[in-house]
Amino acid sequence: MNLAELGVGAAIGYSLYKPLAEKNRQQINEIVSVQGYLYYKIGLFVGGIAVLLMCFFPWIFSKAEVPAWYTYTTFIVLLIAALSGYFFNYKQIVLTSDQKNYKLNYVVQGIKKYKGSSADFSYKLLV
Repeated sequence: MNLAELGVGAAIGYSLYKPLAEKNRQQINEIVSVQGYLYYKIGLFVGGIAVLLMCFFPWIFSKAEVPAWYTYTTFIVLLIAALSGYFFNYKQIVLTSDQKNYKLNYVVQGIKKYKGSSADFSYKLLV
């Protein structure tokens, strides 16, 4: 996956420093738009390669002791997780370049706490 990206994220992140410092929203939007376009193309390329690779799964995993559906399902789930960064999460580069990645960490930690507390609540209701 990183090989397909070819450093596009690092280059985009670097090019965002000046517009972020100057608060030039138009240039920031243009740069993120270019990144979205490039990541879309990269995501399609990686997805296409993955589909081609799945065509060869019967030969690659011919001696595997797990069922074929398990191999395909695992690969597809991991592929979707990896491709989501190319299609949806690419805008996080703005937070990283602006050195405000901690805001994302607050959201992730809040979701984890909510999930944990709701699971505890559900368990208490069942017991």
